[in-house]
Amino acid sequence: MTPLQFGEAGRRMRKSSRGLTQLSTMNLRTFAAVLAILSSHSVRGFDGDFDVAVSVLSSPTSAGVEAPFSTPRGLALRSDGNIIFSETLNHSLRLLDTTTELVTFLAGGGMGFTDGIGTAAQFRNPWGICLVTERMMAVADEGNHAIRLIDLPNRNVTTLAGSGSSGAQDGVGRAASFASPRGVAYHSGLDKLFVADTQNNALRSIIISTSLVETISATGGLASGGLRAVVGISLTADEQSLFLTLQERHLVAKLDVTSNALSLVAGSDGVSGSADGVANAASFSQPAALVLSANDNKLVVVDAGSGRLRTVDVQTQNVSTLYGRDGDAVLSSPSAAVFASSDSLVVADTGQHLLKLIRWLLSCAPNQAQTGLECTTCLGAAATSPCAPGSFRAACASVAVSACRSCAETVAKPLNSRYAG
Repeated sequence: MTPLQFGEAGRRMRKSSRGLTQLSTMNLRTFAAVLAILSSHSVRGFDGDFDVAVSVLSSPTSAGVEAPFSTPRGLALRSDGNIIFSETLNHSLRLLDTTTELVTFLAGGGMGFTDGIGTAAQFRNPWGICLVTERMMAVADEGNHAIRLIDLPNRNVTTLAGSGSSGAQDGVGRAASFASPRGVAYHSGLDKLFVADTQNNALRSIIISTSLVETISATGGLASGGLRAVVGISLTADEQSLFLTLQERHLVAKLDVTSNALSLVAGSDGVSGSADGVANAASFSQPAALVLSANDNKLVVVDAGSGRLRTVDVQTQNVSTLYGRDGDAVLSSPSAAVFASSDSLVVADTGQHLLKLIRWLLSCAPNQAQTGLECTTCLGAAATSPCAPGSFRAACASVAVSACRSCAETVAKPLNSRYAG
C-alpha cells in the first residue's frame, strides 16, 4: 500500500516490514507538524472494517526553541480548536495552537505550590484538566493534593481547594484535603466540579462559587467494592450521568448524578485483560481517561495498561478495540484523549512523551454515511442512489456524486494542522 503523501515529507518516507511508514532522512527538529505516519490498514472487529491513520505531533515554541514534551497527562479542547495539556514532569500547563502548530507555556514554572500568573505559578505533577468556562480551567494538581483554577486570558493560577497535604477532609477551600486527585469534570447546572480523588478511592465535589468540598457516597451493589483508584471521569451532555474508570478494579462504571447509584458499564471486576465483548465479558487493563462522543452513544476508553483505545457502546455495553491491535504503532501508558473532530482523537501518549493524532475511517455501506464512530443508514434519495462500492456518503443529506467519499482518498488526505482533514 502506498504511504500517505505529505509533499516533500512523503517523498522522504520509507515503509517498514510492519506497515509503519517511517521518516528516513528528514530533520525531525525542523519538521513542525507530522513526525511519523501510519499507512492505512484494515482492521476487523470494530462494528465492521475500518482504517486508521496516525500522526505524531510535535512543535517548536513561539520563540523558535524546541519544545520537547515530558509525560503529557491531561487534555482539553477549546472551542477555538486549540488544545491545552498538562505535563506531569514539567509541572506545567501548555497550549498547542492547532493553526500554527506552536506550543507555548500557559502556566507553571517549576515544582512547587504557589499561586501566581503564568510561569510564576507552580504545580506538582498536574494531571487531569477540564474547562469550566472558556475563560477558566480546572487542574487536578496531583502532587499538591489540590484543585487549582486558571483564568485563561491572564493565566492567573489560584487554589480552589486542598491544603497541600494528603488527606480526606471535607470543608471549604484549603481546609479541605485530597489524596492525589487525578480527574476532574465540570457540571454547569450545579456549578460543581467533580473530582476523582484517586488515592482516597473516592469521588468528591466542589461548588465553584463557595469552594465547598464534599464526599459523594455511591450506592448500589457495584459500590460495595469501592471506587478503587478512580481516575477517569466524564459527564454526559445532559449532565445526568458520570462515567468513571476504576483502575484497580479494571472497570468502567456509571454514576447517576441525582441518586448516586453506581452501575457497571463494562469490564470484568478485578481481572486485567484486553478482551472485547459485552459488559463483564470484556476486560480492561488499568483504564485511565474516557471521553464521550458528541451524541453520548459511544465512550472511548484510554486503556493504559494494554496501550489501547477501546470503545464502549453506551446502550448495548459492547466493547471493541479502536486502536492497539497487532500492527498498530505502540501507545505507551496513554493517559488521556479528546475528540479533535468527529472522526479523530488527540491522545496523550505519556510513556513516549508525545501527543498523537488518531483518525479512523469506517467501512460503511454505499448507502450509509460515517458519523463519528458509527455508520448511519441514509433514507430517501441517498439510500436509493447509493455511492459506488468502496465509497460512502459524507452526509446523508446530500445525494450528489461529489458527496461520495472514497475510502482510499479520505485516508490518504494529509492530516493538517486542524486535525480534521
